[in-house]
Amino acid sequence: EISYRAGTNDCVVETGTFHDVYDGSSWPFSKTQDGGGIEIDHIVPLEHAWDMGASTWTEGEREQFANELGNLQATAGTYNSAKGSKSPHEWMPPDVAYHCTYLQRWSEIKVTWGLALEAAERDYLLNELTRCSAS
Repeated sequence: EISYRAGTNDCVVETGTFHDVYDGSSWPFSKTQDGGGIEIDHIVPLEHAWDMGASTWTEGEREQFANELGNLQATAGTYNSAKGSKSPHEWMPPDVAYHCTYLQRWSEIKVTWGLALEAAERDYLLNELTRCSAS
């Protein structure tokens, strides 16, 4: 059951159960000053995007990318920190069952925003997405 903060039109969750797609776990959530250990991960990290083409964007485009809902994923702070600015060939969520979804999201974001691919990133994506298609 989810409880919302009064007076927020059900926009601020106070308590509930958090489901983390990165590791498949669930735990009771209670909003605290630190967000209950939950952080927002940029699927394609901002620093990575900068290096792959966002440095040429306007400030408005960079702000839009930073707030693009399709590029945001709530997860445990430990995973957000471990990932940092890494590409999929350097870091993947611990839940193997989520890998194909993660790679598809990563690829869609990169294509939608016209971001370049590093060679190792491209090779990894091609290999893993081919595997995903075969299963």
